[in-house]
Amino acid sequence: MLYIGNPTNIVLAAAFNLRFDEYTRWMLLPSLGAGLINMILLYFIFRKNIHKPLKCRETINPWAAITDKTSAILGLLILGDCIVCLAIAPYFGIEMWIISLGFGLALLVILLLRDLFVAVTKESIDKKHFTIGPTLKKMPVSIIPFVLSLFIMVEALRIYGITKEVGIFLNNLCGASTTATTFIYGISSAFAANVLNNIPMTVAYVPIVGLVSNANLLPAVLATTIGSNLGANITPIGALAGIMWMNILRDKEVKLTFKEFVKYGLLVTPLTLFACLGILAVEFMFF
Repeated sequence: MLYIGNPTNIVLAAAFNLRFDEYTRWMLLPSLGAGLINMILLYFIFRKNIHKPLKCRETINPWAAITDKTSAILGLLILGDCIVCLAIAPYFGIEMWIISLGFGLALLVILLLRDLFVAVTKESIDKKHFTIGPTLKKMPVSIIPFVLSLFIMVEALRIYGITKEVGIFLNNLCGASTTATTFIYGISSAFAANVLNNIPMTVAYVPIVGLVSNANLLPAVLATTIGSNLGANITPIGALAGIMWMNILRDKEVKLTFKEFVKYGLLVTPLTLFACLGILAVEFMFF
């Protein structure tokens, strides 16, 4: 729905100079439609399980998950300010990565100073007073080689002209039809995301979309954005979020196999994708 909702949104919107408000205006209804279809399908698939009472081995207090309320409030305030600044950044010609990096470093420095203050006031330097180290250790650095290898693959495809050939092929399929452009770019990008991962796929699609005529450029950009978001729900490798989510589930001893993920992804995602692209196509027909 929002420009900053996914890194892939930012890549495409920035590449084709879409403003925050312009992007949201077009993507609001498709996103709401996709969310509604997702909710309905998931309800029908899991309705029997949903109505079963939850069996917990112990009483769970959700607030107990917040181990540092002060830092949590501070983090939410900085996050809110960051989102506001990201929304208005294009009007001042400021790159979004500068704002994100600035707010991230600001939070890091503030928390580090807070940890030092706590350590000094307790008159002892104890590792348990420092929360930055454990936080940094939780960063998913293990997936960096995987992502870098995919970016290398994408660049190789561009160098050897395959990306350009794909763009020509898709344009021949679309013709001058805005509706065809919307569906072809949306569906192809969704499934390509599960081959290349959605962020490298989006980088690969930027020059492909750039070959589209001016009349159909915006539909192609937004349809590819939809594909990059919903394609992530087909297999775990469709997005970094899916890979990280599977790792979190494994750490929490929750069993969800690759096969199960794909089974439910294929039950839900295709119809959701068609509905989302359909709403976008209707928008371009009447607005």
